[in-house]
Amino acid sequence: MTGGSGFIGSFLVDELVRRGYNVTILDRDEPKFGLYAAARFIRGDVTLEADIDRAMSNQEFVFHLAGLLGTHELVEKAYEATMVNIGGSIRVLDGCRKFGTKLVCISKPNYWVNPYTITKIAVEGYVEMYRREFGVESVIVKWFNVYGGRQPLFEGKGYRKAVPTWIVNALSNQPIEVYGNGYQTMDLIHTDDTIEATLVIAENWSITQGETFEIGSGEEISANLLAQIIKEQTKSTSEIIHVQMRPGEVNNTRIKADLEKMVRLFNWKSKISMEDGISRTIEWYKQHSFS
Repeated sequence: MTGGSGFIGSFLVDELVRRGYNVTILDRDEPKFGLYAAARFIRGDVTLEADIDRAMSNQEFVFHLAGLLGTHELVEKAYEATMVNIGGSIRVLDGCRKFGTKLVCISKPNYWVNPYTITKIAVEGYVEMYRREFGVESVIVKWFNVYGGRQPLFEGKGYRKAVPTWIVNALSNQPIEVYGNGYQTMDLIHTDDTIEATLVIAENWSITQGETFEIGSGEEISANLLAQIIKEQTKSTSEIIHVQMRPGEVNNTRIKADLEKMVRLFNWKSKISMEDGISRTIEWYKQHSFS
């Protein structure tokens, strides 16, 4: 797994270990959470062929999560984002071709025009090309707005995500900053549901390979309403304020996963409600000294 030390990757490692799989993590950073001690860890870089070869030889599947994240944070880093997100993905695809490894490529819903979105769109194109030209077996899994415990704050990773930032600010009664008018929507899905859906896809390869799946709750929530729910659940006195929309993002965007394929093939729907998931996530941050 590339990027297995990250926020969602750590949960995927946990579940794969629980199910008895032998897991190898390729990441620049050493894992900090979960059952990573039961996995093989390789400190490396997806842009380096030698590191890819070490990690992917004798592997049946690769879950490709590694990449530079951020929306406005990457607007001034287009070259670096391209080298890592596209170049690293091509290295992974070449590894799949070399070793006969099946690829679960993690992508995102493509709405905004910024380096992160642009590179993800390009990678999807390369995945399709390698499938057609070289016979690389693959699926594309588009994760929507995944949230839960372990999600890093800006200080840790250099990019800012709404749920952990707003929870931590609410717990300390600091202002909750909503970008733009707050009417833009997101499709929130808890990590537990995300991992379950992803493994349903991977473990039913005969009917999923070559397909693209969207993984979300199938429900929209506005930034304004999410901020208010977090404030209420934390019993915070934080003020909700609106600040200028960030570069690379657009006001009034509507984001909602199309779950038709997941329902039709597997009768799959997310199980954790947004209110319950936010409550669980708040408790995690309370327990980890953010209150």
